[in-house]
Amino acid sequence: MKQCLKALGAILILGGLTLGQVQAATISFVPQTTTVNVGDTFNVDIFASDFTELAGGIIDFSFDPASLALATDPLVDSYWDFAPAPGSLDTVDSGTWRGIGFDVFVNDALRGDGPIASLSFVALEAGASSLDILASSEFFSFTAQLFPTIESADITITAVPIPGAFLLFASGLLALVRLPRR
Repeated sequence: MKQCLKALGAILILGGLTLGQVQAATISFVPQTTTVNVGDTFNVDIFASDFTELAGGIIDFSFDPASLALATDPLVDSYWDFAPAPGSLDTVDSGTWRGIGFDVFVNDALRGDGPIASLSFVALEAGASSLDILASSEFFSFTAQLFPTIESADITITAVPIPGAFLLFASGLLALVRLPRR
């Protein structure tokens, strides 16, 4: 009985050590925080990290449509060689983009880190928007569905500041307009 318990303990310890070395796969936006001005066009990538085998998937994400608009359809990275799909804007929920499809056929599954897609946004008005990958997204290896850690991004949109030279020019014009009245 003691030998069985010792063997079981050794198995649990070795199993724990093995599990401790497993890295958590992550899907995230890069950069995760950014500040832009109203009217700016900027890019955010959807990035995979620490995968032992990522063969494809479908990504749905959301954003604040009052603050941001997609400048172009998402561009799926060329690594994903089997029928990449940019997806489309949800007709009911205008802040949701559905169906970015990515798969491999000729290429091997992604091992480690790599880009999935690039998104180009236009900042519409001052405020903030979170970019969130939705639970309806799916990721898979060649043999199983995967459940990676999902990380959001935060975008801050600031009002475009009026340059100091313009303010100086405007105050000079105002002074000239008021001068002849005296």
